[in-house]
Amino acid sequence: MTRETIYRLFSQLIRNDKLVTHTVKTKGKPLGVNVFVLCVGSMSQNRFKTQLPQTYGFLSRSLHAWEFPRYHMVGGKTSEALTAAMTGQVEAEMEADIEKQHMGVYKDPYPWLWKEYKEAGYATLLAEEFPSAWGYDKGAFRNQPTDHYMRPFLVQAKKIFKNEACVGSTPAHQVTLDYTREFTKTYSDGLMFVLSSIHETSRVQRSAHDFAQIDSDIYSLLKFWDAKLLHKTIVVVFSDLGEVVTEGATEDGSMLPFMSIALPKDIEHRYPSIVSNIKINQNRSTSPFDLHKTLLEVLDYKPKQNGLYSRDNSLFHEIPADRSCRQAGIPKEHCTGKYNIHPEI
Repeated sequence: MTRETIYRLFSQLIRNDKLVTHTVKTKGKPLGVNVFVLCVGSMSQNRFKTQLPQTYGFLSRSLHAWEFPRYHMVGGKTSEALTAAMTGQVEAEMEADIEKQHMGVYKDPYPWLWKEYKEAGYATLLAEEFPSAWGYDKGAFRNQPTDHYMRPFLVQAKKIFKNEACVGSTPAHQVTLDYTREFTKTYSDGLMFVLSSIHETSRVQRSAHDFAQIDSDIYSLLKFWDAKLLHKTIVVVFSDLGEVVTEGATEDGSMLPFMSIALPKDIEHRYPSIVSNIKINQNRSTSPFDLHKTLLEVLDYKPKQNGLYSRDNSLFHEIPADRSCRQAGIPKEHCTGKYNIHPEI
């Protein structure tokens, strides 16, 4: 079976014209841009730069993405990182409100970020390299969570090819990135929210050639976006996990996960305060909770809002310099700064 045939069977994307909108449906002050989020599994900042040099170079030199060297983990699992980034909460806080079934827990009722974007008129995509970061065997959702959803394709591919790492002869990460490209191409005339997650980088037995291929594939997707869509798109490229740290460890990038944000030029020109605050926040301790708040504010920007000593602060506003890890929702085992600033906390 050829690669072309495999893609027709497993990754065909059919446009739904009803999903295409040009104006954000919200009463607030939306920024009116696409949001593309790409999660790359288990890549500390140093690993990202050395093992994905094409991707990193394109982010820094061509997209002028802002890096966040003090971006922290909030848990030791992919599901914990993605749940925090996509809901602003941790699963333990939501368990009382979710429906349960005999095989486990469905996560449909969680306040997923893509629900907010869907209500605002965006076409939405969830594309994961593995069947589901939130529920490997049974799946995380009873109902399809986004307008386009890759899990059914990869579940069927695994049944036929008996291999979760490939669809036929094509690596699963490549299928995921190709599907993501096709979605953004298909709906390029409307508003889009994308979460694409690849985890081939987290496999323990990866050769230099493997990483070179992954790097090339991510780079290719970013180049496509740059040529077609980045004038109206916020791009977030981040890793779910870095390395386990100890309180007070040095913040040299060897352990913390990678995180970057690229803004369209129009946003930088219209809202110079966003740029100035992002520059400041690059040197503040941040986490997936802050990323969630930032992406939520894309739908309702509040220019006069101040940063707070809470665990979820939009990166569009200055985060207090002395916000502690505890205040930021960063567990002690993942904190590289001060867990408590004030003894009474």
